[in-house]
Amino acid sequence: MKITKILPKPFAIGWQEYDLNKVESLLEYHRTIVQNLEQRLVDGQEELQRLRRKNND
Repeated sequence: MKITKILPKPFAIGWQEYDLNKVESLLEYHRTIVQNLEQRLVDGQEELQRLRRKNND
């Protein structure tokens, strides 16, 4: 059961706003983590290619 169904309307609105803000912040945090991991992956792959080329020369 959703808590907003049992709360008085003003409290339900406040809770919903709070919950959405929390979820939005969490989503932004995880998006940043994903972007950082993707950048590390690209950097790591480029470095590995550079090292392999250097090793073959």
